[in-house]
Amino acid sequence: QVIGLAGQKAWIRNRIHDKKHSKAEEERESRVWQELTDRIGPVPKGCKWIVVGDRGSDIFSYLGSLPEGLDCILRSKHDRKILVNNQQRKLKEYMRQLPSMGTTVLALRARKDPSREVTINFSWAKVDVLPPKADKEKEPIKGGCYLRSWCEEDPDLEWILFTRSSIISLEEALEIINIYKHRWLIEEYHKCLKTGCQIEKAQLKTAGRLLTLFGMVGVVATQLLQLKSVARINPDEPAEKYVDKISVIILQTIYELKTPLTVKEYWRRVAMLVGFMGRKSDGAPGWQKIWK
Repeated sequence: QVIGLAGQKAWIRNRIHDKKHSKAEEERESRVWQELTDRIGPVPKGCKWIVVGDRGSDIFSYLGSLPEGLDCILRSKHDRKILVNNQQRKLKEYMRQLPSMGTTVLALRARKDPSREVTINFSWAKVDVLPPKADKEKEPIKGGCYLRSWCEEDPDLEWILFTRSSIISLEEALEIINIYKHRWLIEEYHKCLKTGCQIEKAQLKTAGRLLTLFGMVGVVATQLLQLKSVARINPDEPAEKYVDKISVIILQTIYELKTPLTVKEYWRRVAMLVGFMGRKSDGAPGWQKIWK
């Protein structure tokens, strides 16, 4: 369930084509991640927070800067040098030679092709991550774990994840994978900003004004994402628990409803105002319908 928006930072990634400037750009990006982590603030005592990131967050200086209480599950981008039992190895070669330590069945959905089930293999290893040449003066990152999940039937289905959590069993490996799946919420958030709130169509002529709008719309997108999440997870909850009473009364008046609205029904009824059919086979309404 979406609780809220802890923080966000907008920045523009330069288009870099040579290695020299690419390294400088990566360092700049690592500072952005670190600044946002600092802005969110320290982890409360007795709590544990987990940062979930895509390949763009695989930055050595960022991995080594995470404070106490803040764990991470990040998808690997670089074929790093690692230390395993005091032997230096290359990350991807080493992980891909490990045998499967467990399996699970995963149902894959597709827009055009029918859904199918595939067998996913898992292997993991505790390693020390050695610094790259540009950061050779820095200390290795000790005690991290790499987890690989892959499908024999489809070579494109492969994740290599880094975490500071210990993995000693298949159950713990599956927990890491299940947490990483929540990264899709980040994609949903940006989809809500672009497709739902249509921030890219704003007729603003300066970056400053666009960033101001971005901050305001970010709150709206978070609330919409939260409502969509509740409508899926707890569809029978009363709508008034999550939205203002006036908007519920307006919908009830428009559709001449006498019974209280659930969250799911509220979500669908809003979309039906702009053409969503609301049939059982229609699935959930998209962001464009909700925004209209």
